[in-house]
Amino acid sequence: MEDQLSLTVTIKPNNDQVSVFITYPDNQQKLSLLEMSQILTGGISLIIKLGNNEENGPKDYEIMERVIKQLNDDFISTQSFEDAKRIDK
Repeated sequence: MEDQLSLTVTIKPNNDQVSVFITYPDNQQKLSLLEMSQILTGGISLIIKLGNNEENGPKDYEIMERVIKQLNDDFISTQSFEDAKRIDK
């Protein structure tokens, strides 16, 4: 399917922190940061919506709270801004 776009999120433990890598296939068109954020946000939205489908799993609002907390924690840290400077443009 040629109209399909994909991203891969890889997480690698690094001492007491975690390194996160976002990549896409070399043969795929280059994606802008906005396009990548839209794809990842769509994936997060789908996961949140699926939260109520599992009988004993977390509820949608619990997943949403964790996502928002993670974003807040990431952007309150000055280190997160330093990490962002390393992204190739």
